[in-house]
Amino acid sequence: MFDQLEAATQKPVYEITFRDFVLEYLVKSDWSKVNAHFLPMSECLAPLYYDAAIDIDSLYESAVVLFGQDFAGKNFKKKINSTSESVADEFINLTDINSLDLFHKVKSEKKYPDKKCFIDDEIATVLSKIYAKDIEVYSEISGGSPFKHFDNRMNRASK
Repeated sequence: MFDQLEAATQKPVYEITFRDFVLEYLVKSDWSKVNAHFLPMSECLAPLYYDAAIDIDSLYESAVVLFGQDFAGKNFKKKINSTSESVADEFINLTDINSLDLFHKVKSEKKYPDKKCFIDDEIATVLSKIYAKDIEVYSEISGGSPFKHFDNRMNRASK
């Protein structure tokens, strides 16, 4: 993945910002070669009717309801890469901070910045276009936008 990012941005990975990632990697890359983590979810879903959207922060609780306590406990209880419990309270625009400086910031503060720190109006507009089908599917299922926690920037940009 790092090789792809460096090739797309023409920068070493430690100098890449979130803006670089979105505008140089997501926007300009051939989608058949983009790392699967960044593909729209709607491209990965089976052609089924979906009637629920599960927020990642309540994945375990939802898994208990869907699969039972034993299965959920074994497969969903431990949050492997969750950052939601250690989020900094302050809002600062980090759209243009490079990954090395961000790493040092997180390490020194021992808290992750809130996701909304990486989304300005330009990024919100671009992401709303890239993930338009995901936004549509989520809205149909849940009755709301998956981006409600981004100060309505994503909601405005997707309309």
